[in-house]
Amino acid sequence: MAQRQTTTAALAITATLVTLWGATPAAAALPSPPAQGVKMVGATYGHAYVVNDVAVHPARQWYAAGPGSNDSTGYIDYVIRTDIGRYTVWLPGLHSSGVAVITEVNGAGHGAYCGVTDVVAIMDRDVPGTDIEVACFSAGSLTVSVSPTPGGTPAGVAVNATFALTYTYLALTAPGRPPRSEEPSAYLRATRPTVSFYQPDLAYQYNSTGDHNTVERVGTGEYLVRLPTLDTLAGDAMVSGYGPGNHRCAVRDQVRSGAMWLVVVACRTAEGIPADVPFVLLRGA
Repeated sequence: MAQRQTTTAALAITATLVTLWGATPAAAALPSPPAQGVKMVGATYGHAYVVNDVAVHPARQWYAAGPGSNDSTGYIDYVIRTDIGRYTVWLPGLHSSGVAVITEVNGAGHGAYCGVTDVVAIMDRDVPGTDIEVACFSAGSLTVSVSPTPGGTPAGVAVNATFALTYTYLALTAPGRPPRSEEPSAYLRATRPTVSFYQPDLAYQYNSTGDHNTVERVGTGEYLVRLPTLDTLAGDAMVSGYGPGNHRCAVRDQVRSGAMWLVVVACRTAEGIPADVPFVLLRGA
């Protein structure tokens, strides 16, 4: 059974969100994916792009990531559907302190959205790596008609969907750990949604300049992310909702300001109401 490393604080946050959102506890342990053998010893940093091109693959069966997927470690990434709208992406050889964002979704009549619910270290498969847990929901398609019963699907209902996921783990930007990327890039996990201003945990953020990123809450569900010294115009920021629940987050605006790259993030409930919730952000070249 996979060893899933979760901190006490993370468990407390999860328990609170489960209560708020009515989420169900995690299912039984997953079966082991196909063994690949060690290809790159110690390759804990890098990136992966995973295409889940099968929305309704038989539940609890691993299948190789779809065409266009790639992984800097040389391993094959796998996906498993664990329930309706619930998927786990297996990234062998990559450290679990990085950031995953959903970059494309197609499901429920093109009205679906997906979020990253957890990033989990896995230590007992043929090579250590990371599981990315993904949940997909209907964006809502209710229609008004003359019949007594409206048609369509309410927002926030679990639905099967295809999606693309980008994951990056490069290095910590703490003192004594030089950045590994020569390209202008940054990422962070924004996990303190009600705090007015803070610096995200250094274990889960990165800036290729060696500076530290910050998050400012400017209103309910509205955040200003500052990525210092990333003044190049190359690259765009990508955002996903993070943690249990059916909220969604997106980039509302991004602009260069002096030697700073500013990103405005907007988070909403399934019904579109502004909400203070966690998110993840990745900006690459």
